[in-house]
Amino acid sequence: MKENKLKEIIEFAVERGWSNPFPSGSTKLFVERTLFSHPFAKAVFGNGHIWYYLCGHDIEEFEEGDDSWAKAGNCRRCMKDNAGGASIAHYAWKYHLQAAVISEDVIEYYYDYIKNNENV
Repeated sequence: MKENKLKEIIEFAVERGWSNPFPSGSTKLFVERTLFSHPFAKAVFGNGHIWYYLCGHDIEEFEEGDDSWAKAGNCRRCMKDNAGGASIAHYAWKYHLQAAVISEDVIEYYYDYIKNNENV
């Protein structure tokens, strides 16, 4: 089952431009050398930005070059005025890679992401 998920994750990354050679060895070695690598994460998660409101709520993800975050105002959770929008930006790949690293199952994290973003 995990091998099938890994295959789908790899295919997704290749479709988005990842072209590094596949490491040989066990699944554990693949996870350590590939799923945790910056180039692989960039291919899967992209170079868009994730913006955080000043209050820390409502993570919003936008494509590269999208400035619609500037139109955001009050947090939908706490209704705190965030002075016209978000303040802290991270590249999507960095945010998601960090989340994958601390997740219970990195393969499941990647797999859930690609299933929710197949048509993006």
